[in-house]
Amino acid sequence: AQVLDVCAYLIGVDSKALETALTTNLITAGRQKIRKNNNKLQAEFARDTLAKAIYSKLFDWIVKRINVSIENPGFKGIQIGVLDIYGFEIFGVNSFEQLCINFVNERLQQIFIELTLKAEQEEYASEGIPWKQIKYYDNKPLCELIGGKPGLLSLLDDAVNTGKTDAMWLGDIRNSFKGKKANAVVVASDQFTVRHFAGEVTYHAEGFGIKNKDTLFHDMIVVMQSSNESFVKAHGWKDIVISSGQKKRPPTVSKQFRGQVGKLMKALHQCTPHYIRCIKPNAVKKPNTFELKEVRRQ
Repeated sequence: AQVLDVCAYLIGVDSKALETALTTNLITAGRQKIRKNNNKLQAEFARDTLAKAIYSKLFDWIVKRINVSIENPGFKGIQIGVLDIYGFEIFGVNSFEQLCINFVNERLQQIFIELTLKAEQEEYASEGIPWKQIKYYDNKPLCELIGGKPGLLSLLDDAVNTGKTDAMWLGDIRNSFKGKKANAVVVASDQFTVRHFAGEVTYHAEGFGIKNKDTLFHDMIVVMQSSNESFVKAHGWKDIVISSGQKKRPPTVSKQFRGQVGKLMKALHQCTPHYIRCIKPNAVKKPNTFELKEVRRQ
């Protein structure tokens, strides 16, 4: 209770209201409203999701403040933007976060292929310029494998929305990608391997479903909107429009993420890209180690 009181004080909300939002869930069934108690695991999910949402709102606020501070409203010339690409993540244990990050990198690689390699070579050919065709790996099928329908992420959404386990989701992947896409993803009993353009990555399925859930239900949003702290109010909680009652589940994390990636790709297609390409000298993340084969492959 003491920790809860401190948290409520810091974000400027009523302690009892915060406790209710974390430990219960208001469900609307027709005209009836039922308040259901969360079990320990559900309450922990609610706590973690609220913490992530507060962090996300704070991060967006910082970015907005930076943009406002450097903005020149009267400027109408050419603008230069810098996109710091995540870089592929290949760890000892790879999970939902790594798949999302690696998906972005696949989409960015796709843009690099479309706007640079493919477009340049087509232009040379149309103008009759002597040119030795450069073979490149077109990763569009792999982008569809992860972000398409059906894709790894859309199947994960379906699994979350229908109460399937991580193991059942793996079964859906295996059944959906038999045939032409089978060489891009290999499914085992508790993991799956994707052949990214940067190399093979094995993802452990345990926890994917939990991480893809967004349990920030309306109760918690209402509590945050009741804050009397000006700093919390500035983070845009009031901008979230909610209907009366909990009529439908919130969008999954992967659905929100894919929407953000789509907006990024749309913005990049309107630009003229230039690249600073970083080459990894080795795959073991050690200094003074240069793997010639790995560098040539990149």
